[in-house]
Amino acid sequence: MYKVRQTTTKKRFFNLLEKTTVKEFNFKSYNNAVIFALSEQINIIYSIPWITCKPILKRPFEIYMREKEFIRVAEKNPLHFVGIRSVKNVDLKNYYYYLISSNKLQKLKKHI
Repeated sequence: MYKVRQTTTKKRFFNLLEKTTVKEFNFKSYNNAVIFALSEQINIIYSIPWITCKPILKRPFEIYMREKEFIRVAEKNPLHFVGIRSVKNVDLKNYYYYLISSNKLQKLKKHI
């Protein structure tokens, strides 16, 4: 079982009060948790092997690129990432989310 926590903060009354909300999403497979974390730009995935065990932290952005990283790298080397010679007519932000939603995560891996 994999758990992804999403926290959002809202500031009210001229930034004097802050309200934080925490949402937890449970996934049965690691692949679904990674796809959700990449699309929502969430840094940590908690892996819970058993109920009595301490959760294991997994960081998807150590393996995969963030949106800004992908845009920067794809502009430098568009033939490898997009498959065309120039990226003038391509919206790279939408292409990044297309790769995530279509489960083509191989192009988003960092080359370390």
